[in-house]
Amino acid sequence: EFRFRRAQVVYRWFISNDLPCRDLEGKLIRWFGTIVDLHDWREAQQALHAIQTRQVAVRADVSLAFGQKESLEAILHECAESLVRHLDAAFARIWTLSPDGRMLELRASAGHYTHLNGAHSQIPIGQLKIGAIAREQKHVLTNDIINDPRISNKACAANEGMSSFAGYPLLAGTRTLGVMAMFSRKPLAPGTAEALASTADLIAQ
Repeated sequence: EFRFRRAQVVYRWFISNDLPCRDLEGKLIRWFGTIVDLHDWREAQQALHAIQTRQVAVRADVSLAFGQKESLEAILHECAESLVRHLDAAFARIWTLSPDGRMLELRASAGHYTHLNGAHSQIPIGQLKIGAIAREQKHVLTNDIINDPRISNKACAANEGMSSFAGYPLLAGTRTLGVMAMFSRKPLAPGTAEALASTADLIAQ
């Protein structure tokens, strides 16, 4: 087995003893080998490792937050901070269902926005994208906020340079407990959907 580098691409050249070609006199006239380009494979493996690392980091932070004896607001804030820290979110928020089941109440906000008393502090079930996620119990993912009909207040998102959104319902069986969402100035990275889905399930539990 031989290794060589060409144009910054790593190759592996496998040569087997039964591959040489000889003439009638036994002289070696050519040798057949196989070259396998590992560049794409190595990049795919590195990307997969990065995805798995982010997923593990978010779940570890969420588990640690719920293991601490603090208020629910403090726990959920740490969960939102973890989304910003590991999933490249500009800001992340978590709403929980009000006692009467009609409103979503903002309980945590991290990143670019940290206030809890703004225009989206209370969202009726079914209204805006967050309320629709709670009512329909379906996640929303987009890398094109400006042209996505599901996203309201596009002008504000454009002014802030937001390009992607991800929102997941917090579900306990068939019951909605809240909504978790994040905005980013970059396209959603590979593995972000899986990380958010598993985090939403963990928070709901």
